Amino acid sequence: MKKLIACFIVLLCMIPSMYVSAEMLITTEYGFMGQGKEDVPIAVTITIENDDQPFEGDLVTTYPNNYTLQTAQVIPLKLDANEKVTKKIYLNNYPYELYENPEKPFLYLYEGEIEKGKQYSNYRVENSKPHLYSYHTHFVGVINQEGVVNALLPFRSMGGGSLVEVKNYTIDELTNISDARDLSLIDIIVLPTTSNRLNDQQLKILVDWMNDGGQLIVDEELSAKMFNDFAALQFVEGNSIVSSVQLQQFSNEYTFDDTITVRNSRLHANAQSYSVDDLILAAKQKVGKGAFIQTAFSLTDPSFMQSEGYSRLLAQFVDFDMPMYPTTALNELTNTLVPVNELFPTFEFSLWKIITVFILYILLISPVLYIVLKKKDKREYAWWLIPVISIVFSITLFLIGAKDRIAQPQIQQSAVIKVGEESQQYFVQSLLSNRNGDYQFDLSQEMDVFVYGNDRVELKDFEKGRFSYITNKENMKKLTLKNVPYWDVESIVGQGPIEIGKFKVDLVNESGYLAGTIRNEFGVDMQNVEIWTGRQLIELGSIKDGEVREVREKINTTLLLPAVLSNGLSYETPTPSTIEKQRKERLLAMAQMVLENNQSPAIIAKANGLDVGAKLTRDAFVTTDVLIVQPFTAPAHLTEALLIENEAFYTTFTSEMYGGMKEQLSPNLGDWYFDPGEYNVTYRLPQQLINEEVNWESLQYVVDSRVINPQIYNQQLQQFESISNEFKTNNVKDYIAHNEIHFKWTVLEGIYENPKALPKIQLKGAVASD
Repeated sequence: MKKLIACFIVLLCMIPSMYVSAEMLITTEYGFMGQGKEDVPIAVTITIENDDQPFEGDLVTTYPNNYTLQTAQVIPLKLDANEKVTKKIYLNNYPYELYENPEKPFLYLYEGEIEKGKQYSNYRVENSKPHLYSYHTHFVGVINQEGVVNALLPFRSMGGGSLVEVKNYTIDELTNISDARDLSLIDIIVLPTTSNRLNDQQLKILVDWMNDGGQLIVDEELSAKMFNDFAALQFVEGNSIVSSVQLQQFSNEYTFDDTITVRNSRLHANAQSYSVDDLILAAKQKVGKGAFIQTAFSLTDPSFMQSEGYSRLLAQFVDFDMPMYPTTALNELTNTLVPVNELFPTFEFSLWKIITVFILYILLISPVLYIVLKKKDKREYAWWLIPVISIVFSITLFLIGAKDRIAQPQIQQSAVIKVGEESQQYFVQSLLSNRNGDYQFDLSQEMDVFVYGNDRVELKDFEKGRFSYITNKENMKKLTLKNVPYWDVESIVGQGPIEIGKFKVDLVNESGYLAGTIRNEFGVDMQNVEIWTGRQLIELGSIKDGEVREVREKINTTLLLPAVLSNGLSYETPTPSTIEKQRKERLLAMAQMVLENNQSPAIIAKANGLDVGAKLTRDAFVTTDVLIVQPFTAPAHLTEALLIENEAFYTTFTSEMYGGMKEQLSPNLGDWYFDPGEYNVTYRLPQQLINEEVNWESLQYVVDSRVINPQIYNQQLQQFESISNEFKTNNVKDYIAHNEIHFKWTVLEGIYENPKALPKIQLKGAVASD
């Protein structure tokens, strides 16, 4: 009997476990092959292993974009029992919260759709921890060539320790990429003779990666058609031999065991060459923020890879420098435009109007009411008339003051649209709610948007019911803001492509006069049209839709220059009297950022009738401030003497194997911050002079010797030579080659606490007559 009872108890204990379903398992892996870098985009691979029950619902990812931006992404799931699926998303950076709590979940499940379903709890999340490198680590990826990796290992010691990592990746690992952000860990990719195994989509990803700042090194045998637009060299018949002595001279006396063979080549337009005794070793073509580097020699020559100087030679071609802090369009929008865009006109009030209203109220309640009641001998009515008048007066004032906020929500939007082959919009939209509840916006599939939260704690309160998320519905995205309070301001920051017209520009630079026509093909009238060259803004007024405007305007410099701000951007709190001025300045600052890769002048205009950003699904009062930015080029017909100074050059800084970091503190003034160390500095002639034959007369270079010890590269002697702090020469041809002048700076110890002005360069000459 006792045994029977014991068996019965055991069976009872087993019953609950028989009905408990196994947990769904969600695992997350970060980065490319488990590696990433701080403060740069990173991939998140989410693997869902279902339990023994079918599941249909939404996976909600709540990763923050940065300290102030966050919007959940909703991924529909339909899983059979025990089914395993993988999803991939991309973050702006590895979440800071995971540094403090690696197990913090940013994933939630809903049975059914998030709008109608309930949270699902029978799952667990396992976060893997990636190997994160410092943002300042330079990561070199070599594709399918372990021998090249070994040859480049000296990069590590050149950098003084752990600032450089060199790693080999198989071609199969490279073919797994699906987005340029998969490669954001890598700064430099060496791709010898393997591009034929990459498809067009993967080659395009490499192009996108270069646009984002990556540097791709290929050798002479590479023939991918995708790279033809960026070719730096055009190979011609025949080969040449570069001696070990020449190589040692070029790479600062590092040892080479043998000669190398280079294919004879010509330089493509706009490419920067690296040559010795008129033999081109390699050339670099700028691609967005990055570069395409093409060598005239084989990167996989076995005897060459054994040379001590192999790594030093390749180091001459790449830029190991980086900006002090990363910046993105979304960050710039957040810091620059959001503070002024959230100030609605309805928030304005007049102190004198308030004082006047109170005086009228006091007069009405005191002498006026007293006189009327005394005349009618009804002074006892004051006990109820005074409260009634006060209530009516207060309600009336409230309705008058809040009528705009009660009737319908208000949206204030500021946007910069960069016009090009694929025009892009960068926008901030601020919503002033007229009631509490949910607000929804429609947006295109290609648009990226995030909701701004100025309080980091409130930004992450997904579980408290106030949050935002994006769902995909029938080729459109829908952004939902949950539980917005009365008269609350919520801002949306976003970017994405936009279909828009253009200015048809037919301008010529005739020795300092910009002449020709501009035709408005946008489909709407354009106001405040200006030509932006250097710090100069040339006003053209309004141009109606379809109108052709004749232009003949004097420019302050002989050449057209890249657009830069004329004054530093003010971040002071705006007031009603300064808000419009600050809004214009901040739109210009945003425009300068999106023009950074073009290094060209631009036409700017106001176009407030254009449809931008996300669309609220209900009626709203909308005000729009849109700045159109269209970079352009104009052929130069130069007959007068040329005077080229600092702002006309395209200047690049490269630290001498990580001698220091640089940061431009004030873009318009040329003030920079430099760590002590050695820097290679290249002054490249303006684009308009690339194909011109110029007779150069003099070169002057003035530098503060307390800050910088300068050297200039003598093309005839093939070496750097020291110069005085006020250098001047008439033998300009000794120092210019391939439209570039090269300097080397030694920035001294202990003098970098304050910004230092750049040296002053001045180049004089005249275009040769036909």
